[in-house]
Amino acid sequence: MAASFPVQPEDLRCPMCLQLYVHSRYPKDLDCRHACCQDCLLRIISGGSMSVSCPECRHVTNIPRAGVESMDTNMTLRGFAEERYELELQKTGSGMCSYHEKEELRFFCETCDTLICPLCLIDKHRRNEHDVKSVSDKRKECKIQMKHAIYEAELEAETCAKTETELLKVKLQLDTAIRLQESRIDSRVESIVAEIRKKGQDLKHELRRLEKPRFERILKERAHLSERLKILKSALTSAKSKVDTALDFEYMTQHEQLLSSVTTLLNDPNPVRITRNTSVVTFEPAVSEAAIVLGKLEKPKVSPKKPRKGGRPVASPRFSLLRRSNSTGSVPYGLNVALNRRNRSSTLTEFKSGGLARRCRTLESVAEFGRFQSATSIDISSSGLVAVTDQNAKQVPIYALEDEQYKVKFRVQLLADNKHKPQMVAFTQDNKILVARWTGVEVYSSTGEYDMSFNTRQIQKRRFRSSRAVDEIDHGVVSVAVTPNGKRILVGNVERSTITVHDATGTIIMKSLQVNIKPWDLATNGRHIVFSQWSANSVSVHDLESGLLLHSILVRGPRGMCFDEETGSIMISKDNSQVYSGNRTIDQYCSSTGQWIGQAAVSMQGPHDVCFASDGTLLVADYKSVKICSEPETYV
Repeated sequence: MAASFPVQPEDLRCPMCLQLYVHSRYPKDLDCRHACCQDCLLRIISGGSMSVSCPECRHVTNIPRAGVESMDTNMTLRGFAEERYELELQKTGSGMCSYHEKEELRFFCETCDTLICPLCLIDKHRRNEHDVKSVSDKRKECKIQMKHAIYEAELEAETCAKTETELLKVKLQLDTAIRLQESRIDSRVESIVAEIRKKGQDLKHELRRLEKPRFERILKERAHLSERLKILKSALTSAKSKVDTALDFEYMTQHEQLLSSVTTLLNDPNPVRITRNTSVVTFEPAVSEAAIVLGKLEKPKVSPKKPRKGGRPVASPRFSLLRRSNSTGSVPYGLNVALNRRNRSSTLTEFKSGGLARRCRTLESVAEFGRFQSATSIDISSSGLVAVTDQNAKQVPIYALEDEQYKVKFRVQLLADNKHKPQMVAFTQDNKILVARWTGVEVYSSTGEYDMSFNTRQIQKRRFRSSRAVDEIDHGVVSVAVTPNGKRILVGNVERSTITVHDATGTIIMKSLQVNIKPWDLATNGRHIVFSQWSANSVSVHDLESGLLLHSILVRGPRGMCFDEETGSIMISKDNSQVYSGNRTIDQYCSSTGQWIGQAAVSMQGPHDVCFASDGTLLVADYKSVKICSEPETYV
């Protein structure tokens, strides 16, 4: 049977009910030479009307007194429609409504989570009571969700492949180290008389016995990774094939199963943990010549720190505090930070969390830079400049690293006629400074001079400080973030609960994203958007391109956030108490699933915002101070 038709596919469907001209839906010609199905015309005259307006050209056709059946039937359309119906029936199975015979399932009810036909839409799933979409639109959403799951599974497969390669390298290094110790044993044995050769063999067997569990564990974990990688590749191939080739009805019936099969594979119940320690039992020759003693085997000394599982941090704090401005008395704007790890002259104190001791280093106060009244936002540029928003003081100082110390380079010259406090600060690729100030976003040059402003309604270019005319007043602009490539600026508005996407000039380039919580704090990695509302105890993660909600994270008192691309996670500062208790933390969550990973930093006084420096240290705007945290150096 031919798969192509001399008429357009839309001509084979009634323009009123959108059904093919099959079964009792005979195409009846109107006076304008368009056609409608017999069933729709019968429903019209059942209401008392004896005329019909063409849905395509609005020409009015009078129904004959003999009824709709006496109107001319377009047998050409009827024949082609029946051919197409047979082809679709062969490809999609039944695809028909179980409640209304011979009605196709062309819609999807979000409220009831089921496929429906046009009559169901009129009968039990009315649009004013139910959220109804077409099957094609619903499939597009499902495909986006499925492609995201496939993307995460591909990342997991890539991680498994890399881990397997690292395991192989560790195995080779371990084998080389073992052989080196064996050669030392052989040299010692050959220098002794034949009577002690048996003891030498015994020592070698003992060496192998002691190292055998590690060797076998590596082989077992490699086999586990190989099997998991095979399963992931098989599931990905099957899922991609279904997404690309399955028809609408067939795909919708299998979507949940496919999505479940892919997402189930993301969490490995037995993650492989790599201990990159290749030290083995060493052979120490005996020094005494009086007795025939070859020596003894000694196990290497290993730090008690628990290794990370699968490359992810454990639940204990990941970062320890390196430097902190004094939070009592005079608190400096400057950060007297010596980043040379070998020359640290500050005093050591100890605090414990999760049963593991961490070292906390506190800096002395540097009074010449004044004090923070409320450090609520922080960001670092590609050139190393650090901007801190002192909200209550209505200042945005900019710091630069000089002689291993952060010193104030300049302060942003905020517009004096804008009485609102600065909220959030961000850098662009060319080191321009963006400051969210309730009525819009103000743009300053790399030297702190005012450049222009824009809001979430309409761009307002103001090159001169005296020009204050606005096109449309905007309120509620509190958060701003820039994608890593610098091409997009994201702005959060808490009055309208929206996020708008702008280009470098401030022009809105995408439709505003209506969100479920007020975006008081905002961050992006170029693919995802994450924002939080402190009073709602909620953090939402959306896809940047489609705006689709990926997942919501329940967090007590979330403040600022940033992405950690190295571990695929999100750092969230938590201020879960209105009482000044000094026990607030920076917690780490998986960006793909929203699951809690662990505490990244503890012993905070009031963390409001976080960001990563180029050397991997974590900068925290901790209300009355700014802290710099780094991973503790331990031997594993």
